[in-house]
Amino acid sequence: MSRLRPLIALVALGTSLSAQAMTATFVGGALSIKGSAGVDQLTITTAPPTEGGDLDPPNVYLVPGGDTTVNGSFAAAAFENVLSLKVSLGGESDTLDITQFFGLIVPVAVNAGAGDDHVELSLTGAASLKFVGGAGEDTLGLNGCELGAVKLTDTSGPFVMAATSSECETLTLKSGSADDGLACLDLSIAGDLVMSLGSGDDVPFLSQLTVGGSTSVKLGPGSDNLTVDESLFGGAFTVVGGVDPDFLDFADSSLGASLDVKLGSGPNGFELTNDDLPMQVAGSVTVTGGPDRDTVLLREESPDESVAIGLDLVLTLKSGENELEQSGDVIIARDLLVKAGALGESLQFDGLTVARDASFLLGLGTNLLALLNAAIGNDLTVVTGDDDDTLQLTGTSVGGEQTIDLGGGES
Repeated sequence: MSRLRPLIALVALGTSLSAQAMTATFVGGALSIKGSAGVDQLTITTAPPTEGGDLDPPNVYLVPGGDTTVNGSFAAAAFENVLSLKVSLGGESDTLDITQFFGLIVPVAVNAGAGDDHVELSLTGAASLKFVGGAGEDTLGLNGCELGAVKLTDTSGPFVMAATSSECETLTLKSGSADDGLACLDLSIAGDLVMSLGSGDDVPFLSQLTVGGSTSVKLGPGSDNLTVDESLFGGAFTVVGGVDPDFLDFADSSLGASLDVKLGSGPNGFELTNDDLPMQVAGSVTVTGGPDRDTVLLREESPDESVAIGLDLVLTLKSGENELEQSGDVIIARDLLVKAGALGESLQFDGLTVARDASFLLGLGTNLLALLNAAIGNDLTVVTGDDDDTLQLTGTSVGGEQTIDLGGGES
Protein backbone atom coordinates (compact mmCIF):
# COMPACT_ATOMS: atom_id res chain seq x y z
CA MET A 1 0.00 0.00 0.00
CA SER A 2 2.87 2.37 0.77
CA ARG A 3 4.30 1.81 -2.75
CA LEU A 4 0.90 2.43 -4.34
CA ARG A 5 0.39 5.86 -2.74
CA PRO A 6 3.36 7.55 -4.50
CA LEU A 7 2.22 5.98 -7.79
CA ILE A 8 -1.30 7.38 -7.32
CA ALA A 9 0.21 10.76 -6.45
CA LEU A 10 2.32 10.75 -9.62
CA VAL A 11 -0.67 9.84 -11.76
CA ALA A 12 -2.70 12.65 -10.19
CA LEU A 13 0.18 15.08 -10.70
CA GLY A 14 0.49 14.05 -14.34
CA THR A 15 -3.24 14.61 -14.87
CA SER A 16 -3.01 18.02 -13.22
CA LEU A 17 -0.05 19.03 -15.35
CA SER A 18 -1.70 17.85 -18.56
CA ALA A 19 -4.79 19.87 -17.67
CA GLN A 20 -2.70 23.05 -17.63
CA ALA A 21 -3.20 23.21 -21.37
CA MET A 22 -3.45 26.76 -22.67
CA THR A 23 -1.56 29.82 -21.53
CA ALA A 24 -2.62 33.45 -21.84
CA THR A 25 -0.34 36.45 -21.50
CA PHE A 26 -1.52 40.05 -21.39
CA VAL A 27 0.99 42.86 -21.84
CA GLY A 28 0.21 46.44 -22.84
CA GLY A 29 -3.28 45.58 -24.08
CA ALA A 30 -2.02 42.69 -26.24
CA LEU A 31 -3.66 39.36 -25.35
CA SER A 32 -1.75 36.32 -26.60
CA ILE A 33 -3.03 32.75 -26.18
CA LYS A 34 -0.95 29.64 -26.81
CA GLY A 35 -2.34 26.15 -27.12
CA SER A 36 -0.94 22.98 -25.68
CA ALA A 37 0.30 19.77 -27.27
CA GLY A 38 -3.05 18.16 -26.41
CA VAL A 39 -6.61 18.70 -27.58
CA ASP A 40 -7.78 22.22 -26.66
CA GLN A 41 -11.27 23.67 -26.56
CA LEU A 42 -11.73 27.39 -26.00
CA THR A 43 -14.45 30.03 -26.38
CA ILE A 44 -13.53 33.71 -26.57
CA THR A 45 -16.17 36.35 -25.99
CA THR A 46 -16.54 39.90 -24.70
CA ALA A 47 -18.89 41.86 -22.55
CA PRO A 48 -21.51 43.79 -24.55
CA PRO A 49 -20.34 47.35 -25.22
CA THR A 50 -21.90 50.16 -23.27
CA GLU A 51 -24.07 52.62 -25.14
CA GLY A 52 -21.87 54.56 -27.55
CA GLY A 53 -18.83 52.47 -26.63
CA ASP A 54 -18.49 50.35 -29.76
CA LEU A 55 -14.96 51.66 -30.34
CA ASP A 56 -13.78 51.24 -26.75
CA PRO A 57 -11.26 48.47 -25.89
CA PRO A 58 -13.40 45.49 -24.86
CA ASN A 59 -13.18 43.25 -21.83
CA VAL A 60 -12.39 39.76 -23.11
CA TYR A 61 -13.31 36.45 -21.49
CA LEU A 62 -11.60 33.13 -22.16
CA VAL A 63 -13.88 30.19 -21.39
CA PRO A 64 -12.17 26.78 -21.52
CA GLY A 65 -14.19 23.67 -22.30
CA GLY A 66 -13.74 19.96 -21.76
CA ASP A 67 -10.40 19.16 -20.11
CA THR A 68 -8.85 22.46 -21.20
CA THR A 69 -7.53 24.98 -18.72
CA VAL A 70 -6.28 28.54 -19.13
CA ASN A 71 -3.26 29.34 -16.99
CA GLY A 72 -4.00 26.24 -14.91
CA SER A 73 -7.66 26.99 -14.20
CA PHE A 74 -10.90 25.55 -15.55
CA ALA A 75 -12.66 28.84 -14.75
CA ALA A 76 -13.16 31.67 -17.22
CA ALA A 77 -10.33 34.20 -17.39
CA ALA A 78 -11.08 37.92 -17.82
CA PHE A 79 -8.86 40.59 -19.39
CA GLU A 80 -9.82 44.26 -19.44
CA ASN A 81 -9.27 46.82 -22.22
CA VAL A 82 -7.86 44.45 -24.82
CA LEU A 83 -6.24 46.13 -27.84
CA SER A 84 -5.20 43.04 -29.85
CA LEU A 85 -5.85 39.30 -29.81
CA LYS A 86 -3.60 36.48 -31.04
CA VAL A 87 -4.30 32.75 -30.74
CA SER A 88 -1.75 30.07 -31.61
CA LEU A 89 -3.24 26.58 -31.49
CA GLY A 90 -1.22 23.51 -30.58
CA GLY A 91 -0.41 20.20 -32.21
CA GLU A 92 -3.70 18.30 -31.83
CA SER A 93 -7.21 18.79 -33.22
CA ASP A 94 -8.43 21.92 -31.44
CA THR A 95 -11.72 23.82 -31.35
CA LEU A 96 -11.78 27.60 -31.10
CA ASP A 97 -15.02 29.59 -30.97
CA ILE A 98 -14.91 33.38 -31.07
CA THR A 99 -18.49 34.44 -30.51
CA GLN A 100 -20.28 37.63 -29.54
CA PHE A 101 -16.94 39.35 -29.72
CA PHE A 102 -17.45 43.12 -29.77
CA GLY A 103 -14.02 44.39 -30.72
CA LEU A 104 -14.28 46.70 -33.70
CA ILE A 105 -10.89 48.23 -32.87
CA VAL A 106 -9.21 44.89 -32.08
CA PRO A 107 -7.12 43.05 -34.73
CA VAL A 108 -7.54 39.28 -34.41
CA ALA A 109 -4.91 36.72 -35.51
CA VAL A 110 -5.32 32.94 -35.41
CA ASN A 111 -2.57 30.43 -36.22
CA ALA A 112 -3.79 26.86 -36.62
CA GLY A 113 -1.62 24.01 -35.43
CA ALA A 114 -0.61 20.68 -36.87
CA GLY A 115 -3.92 18.98 -36.04
CA ASP A 116 -7.37 19.11 -37.65
CA ASP A 117 -8.52 22.40 -36.17
CA HIS A 118 -11.99 23.95 -36.23
CA VAL A 119 -12.18 27.72 -35.87
CA GLU A 120 -15.54 29.47 -35.83
CA LEU A 121 -16.20 33.22 -35.67
CA SER A 122 -19.84 34.14 -35.09
CA LEU A 123 -21.45 37.47 -34.29
CA THR A 124 -17.97 38.94 -34.15
CA GLY A 125 -16.70 42.44 -34.87
CA ALA A 126 -12.96 43.02 -35.31
CA ALA A 127 -10.64 45.56 -36.89
CA SER A 128 -9.04 42.79 -38.97
CA LEU A 129 -8.73 39.03 -39.17
CA LYS A 130 -5.57 37.12 -40.05
CA PHE A 131 -5.82 33.33 -40.22
CA VAL A 132 -2.94 30.97 -41.01
CA GLY A 133 -3.77 27.29 -41.50
CA GLY A 134 -1.62 24.42 -40.37
CA ALA A 135 -0.62 21.00 -41.64
CA GLY A 136 -3.89 19.35 -40.65
CA GLU A 137 -7.37 19.59 -42.16
CA ASP A 138 -8.53 22.98 -40.91
CA THR A 139 -12.03 24.46 -41.00
CA LEU A 140 -12.78 28.16 -40.70
CA GLY A 141 -16.30 29.49 -40.37
CA LEU A 142 -17.44 33.13 -40.46
CA ASN A 143 -21.07 33.72 -39.54
CA GLY A 144 -22.66 37.08 -38.87
CA CYS A 145 -19.32 38.89 -38.62
CA GLU A 146 -18.32 42.51 -39.22
CA LEU A 147 -14.60 42.61 -40.01
CA GLY A 148 -12.00 44.92 -41.46
CA ALA A 149 -9.31 43.49 -43.73
CA VAL A 150 -9.42 39.68 -43.82
CA LYS A 151 -6.32 37.70 -44.83
CA LEU A 152 -6.55 33.90 -44.95
CA THR A 153 -3.46 31.80 -45.67
CA ASP A 154 -3.48 28.02 -45.84
CA THR A 155 -0.29 25.99 -45.82
CA SER A 156 -0.05 22.27 -46.57
CA GLY A 157 -3.22 20.69 -45.20
CA PRO A 158 -6.75 20.60 -46.66
CA PHE A 159 -8.66 23.79 -45.87
CA VAL A 160 -12.41 24.34 -45.76
CA MET A 161 -13.71 27.89 -45.40
CA ALA A 162 -17.37 28.90 -45.19
CA ALA A 163 -18.39 32.56 -44.83
CA THR A 164 -22.08 33.41 -44.43
CA SER A 165 -24.02 36.59 -43.63
CA SER A 166 -20.84 38.55 -42.94
CA GLU A 167 -19.17 41.80 -43.96
CA CYS A 168 -15.52 42.76 -44.39
CA GLU A 169 -13.47 45.55 -45.93
CA THR A 170 -11.23 43.36 -48.11
CA LEU A 171 -10.64 39.62 -48.46
CA THR A 172 -7.30 38.09 -49.47
CA LEU A 173 -7.12 34.31 -49.62
CA LYS A 174 -4.13 32.12 -50.44
CA SER A 175 -4.71 28.38 -50.37
CA GLY A 176 -2.12 25.65 -49.94
CA SER A 177 -1.00 22.46 -51.63
CA ALA A 178 -3.95 20.24 -50.64
CA ASP A 179 -7.54 20.16 -51.93
CA ASP A 180 -9.45 23.13 -50.54
CA GLY A 181 -13.15 23.97 -50.40
CA LEU A 182 -13.85 27.70 -50.25
CA ALA A 183 -17.47 28.82 -49.92
CA CYS A 184 -18.57 32.46 -49.68
CA LEU A 185 -22.32 32.68 -49.14
CA ASP A 186 -24.07 35.99 -48.53
CA LEU A 187 -20.76 37.76 -47.92
CA SER A 188 -20.33 41.49 -48.52
CA ILE A 189 -16.83 42.84 -49.31
CA ALA A 190 -16.58 46.62 -49.50
CA GLY A 191 -13.24 46.65 -51.33
CA ASP A 192 -11.23 44.06 -53.29
CA LEU A 193 -11.35 40.27 -53.36
CA VAL A 194 -8.06 38.48 -54.13
CA MET A 195 -7.85 34.68 -54.32
CA SER A 196 -4.68 32.74 -55.11
CA LEU A 197 -5.18 28.98 -55.19
CA GLY A 198 -2.52 26.38 -54.52
CA SER A 199 -1.60 23.09 -56.16
CA GLY A 200 -4.57 21.06 -54.94
CA ASP A 201 -7.91 20.48 -56.66
CA ASP A 202 -9.73 23.50 -55.23
CA VAL A 203 -13.45 24.30 -55.30
CA PRO A 204 -14.15 28.02 -54.72
CA PHE A 205 -17.92 28.61 -54.57
CA LEU A 206 -19.05 32.26 -54.61
CA SER A 207 -22.80 32.67 -54.15
CA GLN A 208 -24.81 35.74 -53.13
CA LEU A 209 -21.51 37.56 -52.85
CA THR A 210 -21.19 41.34 -53.09
CA VAL A 211 -17.80 42.87 -53.95
CA GLY A 212 -17.50 46.64 -54.19
CA GLY A 213 -14.01 46.71 -55.68
CA SER A 214 -12.13 44.48 -58.12
CA THR A 215 -11.91 40.69 -58.02
CA SER A 216 -8.82 38.68 -58.92
CA VAL A 217 -8.73 34.87 -58.97
CA LYS A 218 -5.51 33.00 -59.77
CA LEU A 219 -6.01 29.28 -60.18
CA GLY A 220 -3.25 26.93 -59.11
CA PRO A 221 -1.59 23.86 -60.64
CA GLY A 222 -4.47 21.57 -59.59
CA SER A 223 -7.79 21.03 -61.35
CA ASP A 224 -9.93 23.85 -59.97
CA ASN A 225 -13.66 24.41 -60.21
CA LEU A 226 -14.75 28.04 -59.80
CA THR A 227 -18.47 28.77 -59.46
CA VAL A 228 -19.90 32.31 -59.38
CA ASP A 229 -23.64 32.38 -58.76
CA GLU A 230 -26.17 35.12 -57.92
CA SER A 231 -23.42 37.59 -57.05
CA LEU A 232 -22.74 41.28 -57.60
CA PHE A 233 -19.31 42.69 -58.50
CA GLY A 234 -18.63 46.42 -58.75
CA GLY A 235 -15.17 46.36 -60.32
CA ALA A 236 -13.22 44.37 -62.87
CA PHE A 237 -13.14 40.59 -62.57
CA THR A 238 -9.94 38.76 -63.63
CA VAL A 239 -9.29 35.00 -63.73
CA VAL A 240 -5.93 33.39 -64.59
CA GLY A 241 -5.92 29.62 -65.12
CA GLY A 242 -3.37 27.07 -64.03
CA VAL A 243 -1.51 24.21 -65.70
CA ASP A 244 -4.20 21.57 -65.11
CA PRO A 245 -7.80 21.40 -66.39
CA ASP A 246 -10.03 24.08 -64.86
CA PHE A 247 -13.74 24.75 -65.04
CA LEU A 248 -15.30 28.22 -64.64
CA ASP A 249 -19.04 28.74 -64.29
CA PHE A 250 -20.54 32.25 -64.14
CA ALA A 251 -24.32 32.29 -63.68
CA ASP A 252 -27.10 34.67 -62.61
CA SER A 253 -24.64 37.41 -61.64
CA SER A 254 -23.99 41.07 -62.38
CA LEU A 255 -20.50 42.41 -63.13
CA GLY A 256 -20.20 46.18 -63.07
CA ALA A 257 -17.06 46.32 -65.21
CA SER A 258 -15.10 43.88 -67.42
CA LEU A 259 -14.53 40.12 -67.21
CA ASP A 260 -11.07 38.96 -68.33
CA VAL A 261 -10.38 35.21 -68.38
CA LYS A 262 -7.01 33.68 -69.30
CA LEU A 263 -7.31 29.90 -69.40
CA GLY A 264 -4.32 27.71 -68.61
CA SER A 265 -2.91 24.54 -70.15
CA GLY A 266 -6.25 22.73 -69.93
CA PRO A 267 -8.35 21.29 -71.32
CA ASN A 268 -10.67 23.87 -69.77
CA GLY A 269 -14.32 24.83 -69.60
CA PHE A 270 -15.89 28.29 -69.35
CA GLU A 271 -19.61 28.97 -69.03
CA LEU A 272 -21.59 32.21 -68.99
CA THR A 273 -25.22 31.34 -68.35
CA ASN A 274 -28.42 32.43 -66.71
CA ASP A 275 -30.64 30.01 -64.83
CA ASP A 276 -33.11 32.14 -62.84
CA LEU A 277 -31.68 35.67 -62.97
CA PRO A 278 -30.03 37.80 -65.69
CA MET A 279 -26.34 37.23 -66.34
CA GLN A 280 -24.93 40.71 -67.03
CA VAL A 281 -21.46 42.11 -67.67
CA ALA A 282 -21.41 45.90 -67.99
CA GLY A 283 -18.02 46.00 -69.72
CA SER A 284 -16.29 43.67 -72.17
CA VAL A 285 -15.79 39.92 -71.83
CA THR A 286 -12.36 38.67 -72.96
CA VAL A 287 -11.56 34.96 -72.96
CA THR A 288 -8.09 33.74 -73.97
CA GLY A 289 -7.76 30.00 -74.41
CA GLY A 290 -4.88 27.71 -73.56
CA PRO A 291 -2.83 25.31 -75.71
CA ASP A 292 -5.23 22.38 -75.19
CA ARG A 293 -8.91 21.93 -76.04
CA ASP A 294 -11.18 24.57 -74.50
CA THR A 295 -14.97 24.61 -74.35
CA VAL A 296 -16.85 27.92 -74.14
CA LEU A 297 -20.60 27.92 -73.51
CA LEU A 298 -22.85 31.01 -73.65
CA ARG A 299 -26.38 29.97 -72.82
CA GLU A 300 -29.72 31.41 -71.84
CA GLU A 301 -31.37 28.77 -69.67
CA SER A 302 -34.33 30.86 -68.48
CA PRO A 303 -36.58 32.21 -71.28
CA ASP A 304 -37.56 35.22 -69.16
CA GLU A 305 -34.00 36.48 -68.72
CA SER A 306 -30.91 36.97 -70.89
CA VAL A 307 -27.13 36.91 -71.01
CA ALA A 308 -26.03 40.50 -71.74
CA ILE A 309 -22.55 41.92 -72.43
CA GLY A 310 -22.39 45.72 -72.25
CA LEU A 311 -19.41 46.21 -74.60
CA ASP A 312 -17.42 43.63 -76.63
CA LEU A 313 -17.00 39.87 -76.55
CA VAL A 314 -13.48 38.83 -77.58
CA LEU A 315 -12.66 35.11 -77.76
CA THR A 316 -9.10 34.08 -78.62
CA LEU A 317 -8.87 30.31 -78.95
CA LYS A 318 -5.44 28.80 -79.41
CA SER A 319 -4.04 25.53 -80.75
CA GLY A 320 -6.56 23.05 -79.34
CA GLU A 321 -9.57 21.66 -81.19
CA ASN A 322 -11.84 24.08 -79.41
CA GLU A 323 -15.61 24.20 -79.10
CA LEU A 324 -17.82 27.26 -78.72
CA GLU A 325 -21.57 26.95 -78.29
CA GLN A 326 -24.11 29.76 -77.85
CA SER A 327 -27.85 29.34 -77.45
CA GLY A 328 -30.82 31.47 -76.45
CA ASP A 329 -31.04 35.19 -75.82
CA VAL A 330 -27.41 36.34 -75.70
CA ILE A 331 -26.91 40.04 -76.41
CA ILE A 332 -23.61 41.81 -77.20
CA ALA A 333 -24.03 45.58 -77.08
CA ARG A 334 -21.02 46.32 -79.29
CA ASP A 335 -18.71 43.95 -81.25
CA LEU A 336 -17.99 40.23 -81.39
CA LEU A 337 -14.49 39.01 -82.31
CA VAL A 338 -13.57 35.32 -82.45
CA LYS A 339 -9.96 34.37 -83.26
CA ALA A 340 -9.14 30.66 -83.49
CA GLY A 341 -6.09 28.44 -83.73
CA ALA A 342 -4.75 25.96 -86.25
CA LEU A 343 -6.42 22.63 -85.42
CA GLY A 344 -10.00 23.36 -86.44
CA GLU A 345 -12.86 24.74 -84.39
CA SER A 346 -16.53 24.00 -83.83
CA LEU A 347 -18.41 27.29 -83.41
CA GLN A 348 -22.19 27.10 -83.13
CA PHE A 349 -24.41 30.11 -82.48
CA ASP A 350 -28.19 30.13 -82.20
CA GLY A 351 -30.15 33.26 -81.29
CA LEU A 352 -27.19 35.64 -80.95
CA THR A 353 -27.65 39.43 -81.10
CA VAL A 354 -24.64 41.65 -81.93
CA ALA A 355 -25.33 45.39 -82.07
CA ARG A 356 -22.37 46.25 -84.32
CA ASP A 357 -19.78 44.03 -86.07
CA ALA A 358 -19.21 40.27 -85.85
CA SER A 359 -15.82 38.93 -87.00
CA PHE A 360 -14.63 35.31 -87.17
CA LEU A 361 -10.93 34.86 -87.94
CA LEU A 362 -10.35 31.11 -88.08
CA GLY A 363 -7.06 29.34 -88.71
CA LEU A 364 -6.02 26.09 -90.33
CA GLY A 365 -7.83 22.86 -89.68
CA THR A 366 -11.38 21.82 -90.49
CA ASN A 367 -13.63 24.54 -89.08
CA LEU A 368 -17.38 24.53 -88.54
CA LEU A 369 -19.17 27.86 -88.13
CA ALA A 370 -22.95 27.75 -87.74
CA LEU A 371 -24.61 31.14 -87.30
CA LEU A 372 -28.30 30.48 -86.85
CA ASN A 373 -31.13 32.92 -86.14
CA ALA A 374 -28.63 35.69 -85.40
CA ALA A 375 -29.02 39.43 -85.73
CA ILE A 376 -25.83 41.34 -86.72
CA GLY A 377 -26.34 45.11 -86.60
CA ASN A 378 -23.47 46.11 -88.92
CA ASP A 379 -20.85 44.01 -90.74
CA LEU A 380 -20.18 40.26 -90.77
CA THR A 381 -16.65 39.01 -91.55
CA VAL A 382 -15.62 35.36 -91.82
CA VAL A 383 -12.03 34.37 -92.75
CA THR A 384 -10.73 30.79 -92.56
CA GLY A 385 -7.57 28.88 -93.48
CA ASP A 386 -6.78 26.59 -96.41
CA ASP A 387 -8.42 23.41 -95.07
CA ASP A 388 -11.99 22.24 -95.55
CA ASP A 389 -14.49 24.47 -93.77
CA THR A 390 -18.25 24.55 -93.27
CA LEU A 391 -20.21 27.79 -92.94
CA GLN A 392 -23.92 27.74 -92.22
CA LEU A 393 -26.00 30.95 -92.14
CA THR A 394 -29.67 30.22 -91.50
CA GLY A 395 -32.21 32.76 -90.36
CA THR A 396 -29.47 35.33 -89.83
CA SER A 397 -29.82 39.02 -90.66
CA VAL A 398 -26.85 41.31 -91.35
CA GLY A 399 -27.37 45.08 -91.33
CA GLY A 400 -24.12 45.97 -93.12
CA GLU A 401 -21.61 44.27 -95.42
CA GLN A 402 -20.75 40.56 -95.55
CA THR A 403 -17.14 39.52 -96.16
CA ILE A 404 -16.65 35.75 -96.55
CA ASP A 405 -13.22 34.23 -97.30
CA LEU A 406 -13.12 30.47 -96.73
CA GLY A 407 -9.52 29.96 -97.89
CA GLY A 408 -8.32 27.40 -100.42
CA GLY A 409 -9.97 24.26 -99.10
CA GLU A 410 -13.31 22.72 -99.99
CA SER A 411 -16.09 24.69 -98.36
